[in-house]
Amino acid sequence: MMRARLVPILAFIALGCRGAARSRADSASSVTAAHLDTAAPSSVLAPSTAPPPSPATTVKTQWAVTDSGAGALRIGMTRDQLALDLHAPIPKHTRADSGCAYLAIPGIPAGMRTMWVAATLARIDIGAPKLPTDRGAKIGDKQAKIESLYRGRVSAMPAKYDPHGKYLVVRPVPPADSSHRIVFETDSSTRVTRYRVGREPEVEWVEGCS
Repeated sequence: MMRARLVPILAFIALGCRGAARSRADSASSVTAAHLDTAAPSSVLAPSTAPPPSPATTVKTQWAVTDSGAGALRIGMTRDQLALDLHAPIPKHTRADSGCAYLAIPGIPAGMRTMWVAATLARIDIGAPKLPTDRGAKIGDKQAKIESLYRGRVSAMPAKYDPHGKYLVVRPVPPADSSHRIVFETDSSTRVTRYRVGREPEVEWVEGCS
């Protein structure tokens, strides 16, 4: 009789234990799921911390060189116009009045020379690495960089006196004056040794005013 009473009691206790175990398992699953739900956004959806690629920019300095000039120097301007812009006296009565001459202009950077033909600015010669174009091209750059900065606008020609050098001629973009050019000179290592900007035909003169 006693054994018959113990069977239902033991069965009830066993059921209770299994229920408690199931409850603990369900609670653990809920905690794990909750943890995964909160962790997923930070590991999967978190934005990249890498900086975005920088857009192409131009060099913005007072004397950045373009196919139209540099700073106050504008291809085709007269000496009187430049004197007004620079508020400085400009040499007069030289060979530049009717022929060709390089004039020393006060106030312009060292390494920049101005060629004047028939009293107008025909060309600017650049001989210093610290004087870049508005695209960032400068003395010391490789030919590949010039072609990349002026993609689709560069024509390469053999240099007159250096069998391993080249002239890299950059054409302007309309509506700029189509007679203007930038000419980069390279050596045997394909690096720019000097460059000039001006109008045709003066910008193509290899010997300058000679």
